[in-house]
Amino acid sequence: ECHDLKNGKAQRTRALLPVLKAAKRAILLTGTPALSRPIEVFWQLHALDADQWADAAEFHKRYCQPSSSSSASGTASSGPTATQSSAPMTTTTTTERNTSNTAAAPRASHLEELHTLLRATLMLRRNKASILTQLPPKRRVRRRVVIEDAELASQLRADLDEFRERASELAAVSAAAAARDAKAASW
Repeated sequence: ECHDLKNGKAQRTRALLPVLKAAKRAILLTGTPALSRPIEVFWQLHALDADQWADAAEFHKRYCQPSSSSSASGTASSGPTATQSSAPMTTTTTTERNTSNTAAAPRASHLEELHTLLRATLMLRRNKASILTQLPPKRRVRRRVVIEDAELASQLRADLDEFRERASELAAVSAAAAARDAKAASW
């Protein structure tokens, strides 16, 4: 879950960066390369190639400034579209360097350039649809476990019954809340 390396001030990032830099090889894996802001991908890039991605301030200056072509929604019109899910990040309203409580403004620029750089050098993306064709179909197998200790077996049955009862109660509460929300939305 390398996307957890998104803040250079975080203890986790500070602890892992020296380890990653000292390693002969490093592979960072995630299903979410950048959660919302381009700056969030910087520390992952820095860990993999500190020469190419040396300065967070320069990265911020290039990729985290409002673009003149940004729309009101905060996405740069020159960047990847929402349908191109392979884009490494989207935009949002604040940056790591701008922590003031000022009015929300988009903070992203040159997203297409960044996306191209990442795809050409460090990022390899596989989506679920392309990988699933290479996997065997799911198999579900029920295994019966015999518990020889009668007292333990009885306790486990009681726990399972309680779980099923609470799951049913939770489902009823959830359905009631959904119905209430649907009714409120129709007003």
